[in-house]
Amino acid sequence: MTRSILTSVVNTRASTAQPDSVDRVMSSSSDDDEQTFDELYDKLTARASSGTSTSARDASNNDSKLKQLLERIRAPLRRDRASNAHKGSSESEDDGNIRPETPVRAHTPLSSTSRRRVVNDASPAMNESPATLMRYLRDAQRERADMESRAEALVEHIERRDAEARSVIEETRAEMREWRERCKQLSRDVPERWLGVFESYDAEIDRLGKENFDLRERLHEALEAKLSREDGSGHGEARAETSGERDAARTSEALHLRRALRAITLERDAITVKLADVDRRERQMNLIRRHSEGTTKRLARVERLLASETARAAQAIARAERADAATASIISDYESQLTSARALIENLALRCDADDLMRAAREHDRAFPPNRRRVSVRQS
Repeated sequence: MTRSILTSVVNTRASTAQPDSVDRVMSSSSDDDEQTFDELYDKLTARASSGTSTSARDASNNDSKLKQLLERIRAPLRRDRASNAHKGSSESEDDGNIRPETPVRAHTPLSSTSRRRVVNDASPAMNESPATLMRYLRDAQRERADMESRAEALVEHIERRDAEARSVIEETRAEMREWRERCKQLSRDVPERWLGVFESYDAEIDRLGKENFDLRERLHEALEAKLSREDGSGHGEARAETSGERDAARTSEALHLRRALRAITLERDAITVKLADVDRRERQMNLIRRHSEGTTKRLARVERLLASETARAAQAIARAERADAATASIISDYESQLTSARALIENLALRCDADDLMRAAREHDRAFPPNRRRVSVRQS
């Protein structure tokens, strides 16, 4: 019904409109998609007052262009209305045309003196002019583009930070593996190497101790031989001077003292050897203890580094989660703004409803009676 009314109105307007003006209007409407049907209708009716006739071919061309413009404006709105109709929205249908839930402000026709019923809508968007609604739409589109760019930048930032965190984690793991291998190598090689050095030192010390013991034995034997020779010579002289019993007692006492000195010397050498062995073992234990302490410190340092890198990775993951949440909020805001933009577009298109077109047609019929149309047709 709406399309038939539009066709009749267009046929009536095309018979009285100027061809060049209608062509300019059609070309301007095709170049600028934001021009509404009200503006196009105002231009047609404003140029219709000249009364210049046009040919049937030009009128049909203008009619087809106007139909294409109307179809381009109303096609997405029909799809949106059809998608919203099955969701249970309470909308009344009249001759196949879906009416809005809230009454829209009546369109004021051109050069009309009749009384018009104006309904005040509670929604501020319904009381706005088409230019204001289009400005709202352009603002929403700019904000949508801004949000899309922000979301893309945020996603790129998250991906870059994620890649950096992954590279840091991989480097830390590689460093940990290297430190562990070095610790194992030190634990295997260092004690054996240093223990081998001290073993050679201890073997040299034992050899020198045995050589010293042999030298001491030879020294004692040489001293005993010397003392025996001195005792033999002194015994001959004393035998001449004193009695033999006194010399024998002195000689036996000297031999006893020499034997006691030799036993004490041997015992001292044995104790010295034992002390050297104890010192050697103590040095080995000190070396092993220092090596174990150094290894423990290095492992503790590596564990601290691993803990710090784990904390950094956790912080990176937390930042990524926060960025995901921000992206989700931006997407939800974008969807809500897209919904509001669609609502604005629908409110803008609903201003060109069939009732307004019928009232505009009646006003045009009153402004241009049928007699004037027949006269213009005869002149053409």
